[in-house]
Amino acid sequence: MFSICVSFGSINSTISLPGSMSHASVPPEVGELRELPSDLVRISVGIEDAGDLISDLEQAFAASAVPAEAAGDEDATEVA
Repeated sequence: MFSICVSFGSINSTISLPGSMSHASVPPEVGELRELPSDLVRISVGIEDAGDLISDLEQAFAASAVPAEAAGDEDATEVA
């Protein structure tokens, strides 16, 4: 459902990582002054079915989850 892109204003849902996409050309010192977060994930929701979008995100989170033991943090809880 979601696609990774820089452009907005569409009826399709998109996900962008401004720190490595649209803001990639901003010098680090300017980014710090403007407090641009490097780990920001921008989600722009289009007109697709909400259930489909939620399912898509759940699948993506599950696929990227790292068990707490593998991450080296014994006190952390695993992402479900």
